[in-house]
Amino acid sequence: MSGGVRTTILSALIFSLAIAIVVTFQPPSMGTASRGAEKQIAPVKKTIFRNSDDGTEKNDAEWYASGFDSSHNILGRYFSSFYCDGGFRFCLDDYDAGDGVTFARLRFASFGSDITSSVKLLIEGVLQDSPKTFSQTNRPSQFGPKTSASVLWEIDENWDEGNLLVPNYYSSPDLSAIINEILSLPNWGLGPEGKRLTVTIDDRSATNELNYVRFDDFESAHPVTTPVLLELYETVLDTLVGNELLGRVTDSSVTINLYSLIDTDFFVDYGTSPGIYTYQSPLFTDQPAERAAEIVLDNLAPDSRYYFRLSMGRAGTGVYEQGEERTFVTQRSPLSTFSFAVIADEHTQMAHNNPQNEEAKELFKRTIENIAGLGPDFLFSVGDFAVPASGRWRSASNLAEAKERYLLARRYIGGAAHSAPFYLALGNHEAELGWAYLDPDDTLNIISAQARKELIPNPLPDAFYSGSGDFVPEYGLRENYFSWEWGDALFVVLDPFWHTMRKPHNHGETTGSHDGWDWTFGKDQYDWLFDQLDSSDARWKFVFTHHLTSTTVTGWPPDWYTPYYGRGGIEIAKFKVDGRPSFEWGGEDESGNDVFAQKRPGWTHGPIHDMLVATGVTIVFHGHDHFFGKQDLDGIVYVECPVPNCPKYGPGFWHEGEYTQGDFRKNSGHVQITVNGQDSVVLEYIRSYLPGEGNNGEIAYSATIY
Repeated sequence: MSGGVRTTILSALIFSLAIAIVVTFQPPSMGTASRGAEKQIAPVKKTIFRNSDDGTEKNDAEWYASGFDSSHNILGRYFSSFYCDGGFRFCLDDYDAGDGVTFARLRFASFGSDITSSVKLLIEGVLQDSPKTFSQTNRPSQFGPKTSASVLWEIDENWDEGNLLVPNYYSSPDLSAIINEILSLPNWGLGPEGKRLTVTIDDRSATNELNYVRFDDFESAHPVTTPVLLELYETVLDTLVGNELLGRVTDSSVTINLYSLIDTDFFVDYGTSPGIYTYQSPLFTDQPAERAAEIVLDNLAPDSRYYFRLSMGRAGTGVYEQGEERTFVTQRSPLSTFSFAVIADEHTQMAHNNPQNEEAKELFKRTIENIAGLGPDFLFSVGDFAVPASGRWRSASNLAEAKERYLLARRYIGGAAHSAPFYLALGNHEAELGWAYLDPDDTLNIISAQARKELIPNPLPDAFYSGSGDFVPEYGLRENYFSWEWGDALFVVLDPFWHTMRKPHNHGETTGSHDGWDWTFGKDQYDWLFDQLDSSDARWKFVFTHHLTSTTVTGWPPDWYTPYYGRGGIEIAKFKVDGRPSFEWGGEDESGNDVFAQKRPGWTHGPIHDMLVATGVTIVFHGHDHFFGKQDLDGIVYVECPVPNCPKYGPGFWHEGEYTQGDFRKNSGHVQITVNGQDSVVLEYIRSYLPGEGNNGEIAYSATIY
């Protein structure tokens, strides 16, 4: 039997480098347990119902229903003279006695801490059928009996403080043993209080120093932050918060990236017919929790559709749950017809946390359903995908939070990316910025890159993909620009941020240079781009970048969207379009003079647009301006890509970007491209609507390129 598999476990440590382990084929001999339903976007979440269901207990004597400082709950040694314990009561009305969960955790919206050594917290459950609510005469220290299962949670680093728009979340260790022990009570839920479950947390720190964590209370909780949540993951596959995400597909292989909250064993069945799996991967055992794992299926046939199914179990149990069937295609032959989808500026984390954006979440899911229904070979995002850098909201403060933002974005695209390999062109909100890397106090660009590399398998340079070979000491190869051929098309993904070493704009906390020539791909990427375009004989050539290395020079309105921010389309690509300077992209100054050689000495292939024209580029896909726009310049189609999740269906920033020429449409939706062999390329804008607000899935714009 032929077929091969490799696996890579990606570490979240500072280098986050891949360690490939090549394994020989051996079918596992263990039984499986099926799970038929498609994975949902979130676990079961249980909230506190009233203010008396959470609070702080001081010195096992005084109960504060709104937290010790009347706005936040406290756990640990708040002052050296006393300690603070806590209690939380939840209603599990959709659970019955005898039910169980695979994983459970408490999730806190953090409002800071002060930790000089460590906070040690003992988490226990109350072993009662339906414990009463808390009060001064019914404090957590008085509840009993407690579960035999307990968890000692040691917190060694300060909790970074969130804010009322974007909280910073921290999660407890796995509490499933505690939850299951309570649910195993034969009369659980039959008492007068109903289906209630109580968890207590006792301070067990070995020091009297100031050591505490602080988080939202029920009564004072902002609509965004919420008080403590109890998250219940009922099955092993529910713990797969990063479900199967495909990437790096070639003529003979594909990479499957997974991320689970528990230690797991897993394997993959695959074959070339639906439901018929000729091959089976090795059994991968003891894969650690909260670290991405990658399986590489190789020795595949080119231009072939494969079907696969993941089976996963808790490590060491020998019991497996079967996932849904997924599919992908290996490299197409030159005459093939195929399609791909493009989205942009998802800003997932900001949209997800805004309490008014439930409609945005639902609309995003509709867009992904529309994409999945069309069965594209690839799914592209042209940046601002996970938003580690949140601008006026709040940026990620540590690696764990940066990973959570990528995992959140993955859950939204998961309904399509499990069968359409995903490629990410970096946006400004991905935070991997050259000028930030030069700042020794700015760690955001490092943690953002580490999170992205662990959770998004962008291509590495090899025999199939070309790309950046630059090595960054903190995280290894950048994986920020790359290219490959598919059918009779060349795909080129670019990065306008890493080599931009001087900030051109004022957006954010620091003042920019106000020099559009500071936007640059850098000479290495520039030379590489020319080599890829010039050496390819592909009939169609597609280029992807978050924005052009040019910019509008005005701001609108001036107190919000600043000048030199990178907005704009063909009007900033060449002076002849609208009388504007075109900088690196077009090579011209504000008077239309060609100053490229002066500004870019030694760059021998001319301005970017001229290079694209000379090498036969078909379409340039860009984002940043948040709407759909199709423009034509010198035989090249420029496509500004829409956002997938704008429930106001607005025009984005086409006014701020000062677009004047082309076909423009409002949000929301995605771009669908069909490549008809060597004959034509069809460009479509597929709209997404919420129920009753429009014709979801309609083609709002279509053009054919010959």
